[in-house]
Amino acid sequence: MGKDEDSSTELAVVDDPEQLAMVLAGMADVPFEDPSAVQLAIVRRILSAKDAAEAMAETPTYSTQDLVGETIEVLDCRVFKSRYDGQGGFLACDALRLKTGERCIVNSSAAKVAARIAWHWQHDALPARFTITELEGETASGYKVLDVQAAA
Repeated sequence: MGKDEDSSTELAVVDDPEQLAMVLAGMADVPFEDPSAVQLAIVRRILSAKDAAEAMAETPTYSTQDLVGETIEVLDCRVFKSRYDGQGGFLACDALRLKTGERCIVNSSAAKVAARIAWHWQHDALPARFTITELEGETASGYKVLDVQAAA
């Protein structure tokens, strides 16, 4: 995640399904959890490394638009506050890129993508595999239309 003051470093606590829907749709602000939870997750990941190279490696971060056509396995998710005012939050997923075996963070503010993955998160159905797709056209805001489909 970003380190700048205006970037998204605050972890949201969104337990209510309706509140999560409003946040991911950009219609509500997000309440925050203690930021030390993010630090704890980073420390745990480093301490669980299999070797020194893995412990010293940075975890790559991708947007779903960077991974169109790829299948990922989502292990866990969190909601973070968007750095843009009035944009609610976005989903950050601890994931594996199945094509490369790389462990990474995959972010999505695409409402449909975030909602489909968040459903699995809310229903304790992770890990789960998804193929990221791009649909024709663009959103009203001019962004690519992204989606995910369940993958085997």
